[in-house]
Amino acid sequence: ALNTLPAEIVEKIQIFDKESDQAEFTGFSSGETTKTMNIITRARMQNGSFGKVTAGYGPDNKYMLNGNYNIFNGDQRISFIAQSNNINQQNFAFEDLLGVMAGGGRRPSRGSMGGGRGGGGGRTPGGGMTGGGSVNDFMVPSQGGITSTHAAGINYSDKWGEKFEVSSSYFFNFSDNTSEENLFREYLLSADSGQVYNEANTSDSRNINHRLNAKIEYALNENNSILYRPRVTIQQNNGSAGFFGQSSLDNMLLNAIDNSIESELEALSFSNSLLFRHKFDTKGRTLSIDFGNSWTENNGDKYLLNTTQYFRPAELEDLLDQNSLLLSSGWALNSSVAYTEPAGENGLLEFEYRIAYQENQSDQETNNFDLETQSYILFDTLLSNVFDNNYLTHRAGTELQYKLGRITLNAGINYQYAALQNSQVFPTEYDLGNKYNNLLFNGMLRIGESHINSFNIRYASNTDNPSLTQLQDVIDNSDPLQLRTGNPALDQSRIHRIFLRYSAVEPEKSRVFFAMIGGEVRQDYIGNQTIYARKNILLDNGYLLKEGTQLTRPVNLDGYASLNSFLTYGIPIQKLKLNLNFNVSGMYSRRPGLVDESVNYSNSLMGGLGVVLSSNISETIDFSLSSQSNYNSLTNSRVEQQNTNYYNQNTRLRFKWILFKSIVLETNASHLYYSGLSSSLDPDYFIVNAGIGKKVFKNKLGEIKLSVFDLLNQNQSLARTVSDIYIEDTETLTLQQFFMFSFTYNIRNFSGDMPERPGWGPGMGPGRGPG
Repeated sequence: ALNTLPAEIVEKIQIFDKESDQAEFTGFSSGETTKTMNIITRARMQNGSFGKVTAGYGPDNKYMLNGNYNIFNGDQRISFIAQSNNINQQNFAFEDLLGVMAGGGRRPSRGSMGGGRGGGGGRTPGGGMTGGGSVNDFMVPSQGGITSTHAAGINYSDKWGEKFEVSSSYFFNFSDNTSEENLFREYLLSADSGQVYNEANTSDSRNINHRLNAKIEYALNENNSILYRPRVTIQQNNGSAGFFGQSSLDNMLLNAIDNSIESELEALSFSNSLLFRHKFDTKGRTLSIDFGNSWTENNGDKYLLNTTQYFRPAELEDLLDQNSLLLSSGWALNSSVAYTEPAGENGLLEFEYRIAYQENQSDQETNNFDLETQSYILFDTLLSNVFDNNYLTHRAGTELQYKLGRITLNAGINYQYAALQNSQVFPTEYDLGNKYNNLLFNGMLRIGESHINSFNIRYASNTDNPSLTQLQDVIDNSDPLQLRTGNPALDQSRIHRIFLRYSAVEPEKSRVFFAMIGGEVRQDYIGNQTIYARKNILLDNGYLLKEGTQLTRPVNLDGYASLNSFLTYGIPIQKLKLNLNFNVSGMYSRRPGLVDESVNYSNSLMGGLGVVLSSNISETIDFSLSSQSNYNSLTNSRVEQQNTNYYNQNTRLRFKWILFKSIVLETNASHLYYSGLSSSLDPDYFIVNAGIGKKVFKNKLGEIKLSVFDLLNQNQSLARTVSDIYIEDTETLTLQQFFMFSFTYNIRNFSGDMPERPGWGPGMGPGRGPG
C-alpha cells in the first residue's frame, strides 16, 4: 500500500486490531477485530495531490493503461482510479486503492489507536486506512482464462461543518473473458467402480458492474448520532459456453455430450441501513436502534442446445433445443435494539433484541423449440417451476463483559425463534414449513490489549439457512448428464465455531511469534445426495433419469467438521541484514455426502511448511526468497481403494537492484511443482518475469521500462478440487509470454516542502523498484 504514497510525507505507521464501529461506540468488545493499518502523514503535508499514470504497449497488441489521482485538502479526500488492459489484470493493484483507504494526516489523540480516518483529530474512531471507503467496493471476483478489463472508480470523503461526515464511492467495471478448460474427474462410487469423466470446455462472457455506496454520519450533539448507509449494485452478464464431455466405466464408454449455452442475465439490488446511537450521562450506558431493508431482482434468458449420446444398454441419442426464462426477486427487513448498562466498576451488560423477515420468489419457465413454427412455444412442465419462500426470525439475548487489567471476559446467551415457509405454485401446489427454537451461546477470553503480547479464545454458535436455489424443486438440465435440483424439505443447519489466537512481539529484538487455530462443526450440514442411474429411473415428478447420468440435490447430513491452524516465527539476522520467517500450517475437513442412499465421509488433511528470507541490504538492493510446501492426503470412508495423496511446492524469488544512473533491474521468478495429479497434466514449471527501467527527469518522477512476462513461456494454471463424491484435476487457459514497453509518471504536488533523498525521487523508497 505504500508504493504510491510518497515516503517523505509519512510520519509513522500503526498496525492494530480494530473493533467494529458499534463496539467502539458502546465499549462492548465482541472479540471480532480487523487488522488495520493507520498511516499518519506529516502535518505540513496534509494538503496536496499525488498519483501515478502508466501506459504500456507490446507485440500482439498487448496493452495496459492505468492511473490513480488523489487530492487531499484538509478533511476532504477525493480519489480517482482507472485502468484498461488485455493482460489479465482484472482488479486494481492494491497501491492504486490507497487513496480510497487512506485516512487523514493528523496525529491520533493520546491513547487512541484509531483516531478516525487515519488519525483525523476528534472524529468517531474509524481506524486508519478506511477513509469511508472499502477495498471490496472496487474489486471483482477473479476469473480463470484471459480477461480484458476496463474499470474506473471515484471515492469522496469529507467533513461538512461540525456535524456531518460523508463518504461515498462509485465503481464501474467491464470485463471480457475467454476461458478454456480441460478437466479429469474420478468418482468415488464403489470399490469396484472405475467411473471417470473427461471434459473440454470453452466460454466467453462479458460482465458489467456498477456499484454506488455512501456513508453519512450526522452528530446531533455530543450524545446522539445518526448513521445512514445506502448501497446500489447493477450487474449485467452476456455469455456463451460450450463443452464436450465423456463418461467411462472400467474403460468402456457410458455416454458423451456436446453442449452449448447462451445466456443474458441482469441483476439489481438496493439496500440501506439507518442507525441511531445515544450515549447517556452514565459511562457505559448506551442505546442503539438499527433499521435496514434490501431488495433484489434477477432476470435471465438462457438458450440450451444439446446432443447427448447414451451407449448402454443400447445406443441412443437425445436432442435438446430449449429456452428458459428466469425471474427471481426478494426483499428483506430487519431491525434491532441494543442497550448497554454498566455492572459494577469492571462489568458491562448488553441486552439486544433483533427481528428479521425476508421473502423470495422464483419463477422459471422453460419452452422447447417447435420445428413447425420455428419458435420456442412448447411449454415443458417438467423443467418449469414457480416457488416462494419466506423466513422470519426473532432473536433476544444478553451478554456480560468483565474487564480486569489486561483480562477481558465475555459470556452471552441468545434465544432465537425462526419460521421457514416454502410454497410451490407450479407445477403442483403445496406448502411446507418448519419452526425452530434455538439457544445460541457465545463467549470470549482475551488476555492483553495490544499486538505486543496477547491471547484470545472465542466461541460462538449460529444457524445457517438454505438458499432459494437449494430449496427450489426444479431440475436444472444445463448439463443433461449431471442434473441438479433443489429440496424444499431442507432444514437450517446449526454451526459451532471456536477460535484461538496468540501473538508475541519483541520490538527491541525484532522478533515476532503468531499462532492461531480455529475449527467448526455443523449439525444438519447442507450437503449433497448424488443419485447414479445404473438403469433408467423415473423420478417422482415424471422426469426420466437415463442410465449413466446422475442427479444431485441438497440434503441435511450430520458429521461435518473442519480445523485450520497457522503458526509463524520471525527473527532478524543482524550481521547479514536479513529477516528470516518460518511458518507451519495445517488443515483438516470432514465433509459428508450421500451416494445413492449410502453416506460417504470425504476427509482432507493438509500439512504445510514455509520459509521466507528477505533483506534490505541497502537502498539499492532488495530481495526476498520464499518457499511453501504442502502435503495433502485425501481419504473417504466408502471407497478406501480410491484414497490418494498429492504434494505441491511453490518457490519464489523477488529481486530489485538500482544501478548507476538510476537504472533499475527487477525479476520475479517462481517454480511450481505438483506430484500426484492426473498423468495428463504437466505439474512442473517455471515462471520468470523480468524488467529493466530507467528513472528520467530531474526529479526522477518518470520511468521508462521494458518488461517480459513468462520469459520461459511455461505459465500454467492447475487446480485440484475434492468433493464428497469425486476428485477433479483442472487445467485452465492462462496468459503466457508477452513483452511490454511502458512509461510511468508519478504525480507529486504538496504544499509542504518535500526534501530530496540521495538516489531517490520523491515517493520512492528502499526496495520499491520501478513502481
